[in-house]
Amino acid sequence: MLGLRDGNPGLFDAVFEECEAGLLILDLDLARLDVRISDANPALCSWLGRSRQSLCGTQLFTLLSDQTRQGDIVRLHRAMARHSPVCVDVMLRSFDDGMPHIPVIMTVRPVGMAGRAPRMVAVLRHQEGELHQALIQAQRDRDAALQARERMLARISHDLRTPLNGILGFSQIMAGIGREPDAPTLNYADDIVTLGRELLTRIEDLLAVAEDRVSTVPRTLQDVDLGAFVETSLDGFRERFTRAGLTLSRRIEAALPKLRAVSADILGLLSALMENALLCAPRYSRVVFSVFLDEAGRLTLHMSDLGPPLSLDEINAAVAAFDEETDVYASPHRRKTAGLPMAKVLAERNGGTMSVSGNEGGDGFSCCIHFPVHHLCF
Repeated sequence: MLGLRDGNPGLFDAVFEECEAGLLILDLDLARLDVRISDANPALCSWLGRSRQSLCGTQLFTLLSDQTRQGDIVRLHRAMARHSPVCVDVMLRSFDDGMPHIPVIMTVRPVGMAGRAPRMVAVLRHQEGELHQALIQAQRDRDAALQARERMLARISHDLRTPLNGILGFSQIMAGIGREPDAPTLNYADDIVTLGRELLTRIEDLLAVAEDRVSTVPRTLQDVDLGAFVETSLDGFRERFTRAGLTLSRRIEAALPKLRAVSADILGLLSALMENALLCAPRYSRVVFSVFLDEAGRLTLHMSDLGPPLSLDEINAAVAAFDEETDVYASPHRRKTAGLPMAKVLAERNGGTMSVSGNEGGDGFSCCIHFPVHHLCF
């Protein structure tokens, strides 16, 4: 710690005169609880709009404006009476009529004795500067946390998807081996495929929502032919729909504009909707995918099936908490959300909105994804 000015004059004077923070040397009269300014550095004089000569001999507390909190003034009084260090937030009174009061952080420390009088040094720093540095550090911490989370998500994605895809692959081989239709092994293999695909879809939901919240990777937009993408996706899922006893239909309006979006996101959205239909549509029913322009000119993707209904609030709850209010595995009468959170996230990421409807009696469910006009290429 620096000593008194006359203890090491060269070093002290250099720091005192050139420091960008405001510095005050204070002389204390403990008998009268009086704190006088012995010297002030140029930085503080500039802040206050006063000369060094006019500040010397001034009572310290006359520099504090009435906007300083009373509790901080009391703490300052107590610390000086005890000749002990303290750090408080204060408002300095500006003596320039055109300048507002100055918020500063004042750190006061004892530095020695001038004759018999205790002496302290006050270091004053602009609160805006402290806040700016804190914000910079917080941003760095946030960026580091986001990078760590992205690495974790990539690791989870690989570590969960890889073995699960292997399980699904072998169970599909087992289910495809020629056996009697009622063979228990064949039924078990079908169960493994169904439950494994549901688990994979839920993992995809969770990762899509998590990645959407932390991703810093720039996205490349393309002109997407939504009708053609639906055709391609339906062709890829047709065999699975047939095995599930479902009829797959499409209704695609002619001469539709293209959608300005990330193609991988749109393919993921379509896959998520189809996975949900496979899980929820009753056997021997029809699933219909439609693409058209609605009355407002929005490009609309519509999916409907005869499965149980689900509200948008339930989908939002799944997106927000990665969970549902009840155990979907133990609730056969309620539609499973699996796939819909991912579809909602991917739609919103590309400027779309989701709406759902259905009959309370469970006779049907429909999901619409609307893309606004300004995302279309005519």
